[in-house]
Amino acid sequence: MIWKERNGRLHSSVSRPPQAIIQEVKQTIRLKLDPLSRNMRITSSSSLTYLGTWLSIF
Repeated sequence: MIWKERNGRLHSSVSRPPQAIIQEVKQTIRLKLDPLSRNMRITSSSSLTYLGTWLSIF
């Protein structure tokens, strides 16, 4: 994501506001953690998941 933004700024003079980049990073991490959290719920009795931890921090 960061490289995509960098390349866009360098090669096509297109840039996004920092908040848009932050939102994209958060969404991507959430999408990556969700399947891991679902697997944890199935295999573990712990109620704390990766996604739950991420959401509590951000």
